[in-house]
Amino acid sequence: MSIARVRPLVVRLLDGRVLVAGGRHNGLLESSAELFDPITGTFASTGSMSAGHLGTATLLHDGRVLVAGGETAGGAATDIAELFDPASGSFSGSFSAAATPMTTARRGHQATLLPDGRVLLTGGYGADGVSLAAAEIFDPARGAFTRIGGLVIGRADHNAVLLPSGDVLIAGGHDASGAVASAEIYAVDTGLFTLAAELVEPRWSAAATAIADGRALIAGGRGAADVLASAEVYRNVPAPAKANSATTLTASAMSSIYGQPVTYQAAVSGGDGIPAGIVDFVDNGTTVLATAPLDTSGVARAIAANTPAGTQMITARYSGSPLLNSSESGPIAESVEPAHATATLTATPQQRQYSDRETLVATVSPPTAAHSVTFKIGSQVLGTAPVVAGTATMDAPLLGAVGIGVRIISANFNQTARNYEIYPATRSIGVLREDARVAATAPRTVNTG
Repeated sequence: MSIARVRPLVVRLLDGRVLVAGGRHNGLLESSAELFDPITGTFASTGSMSAGHLGTATLLHDGRVLVAGGETAGGAATDIAELFDPASGSFSGSFSAAATPMTTARRGHQATLLPDGRVLLTGGYGADGVSLAAAEIFDPARGAFTRIGGLVIGRADHNAVLLPSGDVLIAGGHDASGAVASAEIYAVDTGLFTLAAELVEPRWSAAATAIADGRALIAGGRGAADVLASAEVYRNVPAPAKANSATTLTASAMSSIYGQPVTYQAAVSGGDGIPAGIVDFVDNGTTVLATAPLDTSGVARAIAANTPAGTQMITARYSGSPLLNSSESGPIAESVEPAHATATLTATPQQRQYSDRETLVATVSPPTAAHSVTFKIGSQVLGTAPVVAGTATMDAPLLGAVGIGVRIISANFNQTARNYEIYPATRSIGVLREDARVAATAPRTVNTG
């Protein structure tokens, strides 16, 4: 080869030549590529990729090669996808970008050529380093990727084997808990993933190939503790039917005040062993108040302090697992009383002439109890101001229109939800005649002549 490469992408083309692309050179990702000619036994440089990325390389039915995703120079997953066309530019070939990038950035994924010429891409690690359940299809005719229904269980560094039936076996891999034993089948006719029988031994980064009789050989890889010398032959045995689950819900208090923490506890039962999965605690069938995982006893606990005021119907909704169907508890009625909020109002000046303007400042605690304040004199609305950090301020003109004398101004607090009990704050002001204050405060002149 023209340069040393570690983990390059290697694909035999339809004309017998072999594309060798990318890999690492001196510790850095390499974007260059070269072609090996088996007749002459020589390598020749060809077009380069747009950037080095340790992805997958798949030979398409039309002779092009799809290079998709992988690890970038910074170690992160990428959504780059490009096509190598050996027919362009005499024998040199060239890379060009696909019409669209992948729908999900991924590395450590698998790409499988389907019988109809499309490419199935499954799993891998996402941009956040978490193993993915997301899957997508590349259509060479459009040069575009389309997201499809995901894997039942997210995984990376797994095996994907095209079976003689046209379906795809997805087996083993790695997730946050370690090596994975689960397997699933992608049905090409429905486009859906369903669980299949598990591997004998959890493994990732194994080698796998289809056998003509419909089975698949899976060998080596890394297991739960060490590198494996074992191998197993897989045949598609439908996974056992899921068992039904039952969920019950209790609460630490059946009545509370808004903002007061209430502990909800959901217990899930069903099937053999201890259930696993996630429970959502739901208000009136729509709003999720909290989410918690089941512990080793099959119980999920969550503390919620955001249950709205009023009578709320709370349920616990279990997500299900590979072995258990989902379920939802019966509702419990939670009576939540509005919390008390304090409010004040100041008016400056407190005694004013007929034509003066009045600065009104209303405060509320807690600051989030109201979103705006409507200022009134009697039933007459002076205006509305937003509450910012617990304070609403308004410069009120034309107060003289309400007449001379002592007047009561009120601050009425507006809420999106009636979660707080807020009484209007009031303040009295004196409205004087235009010259009254001048007469009261002017110095007295004494005529001594």
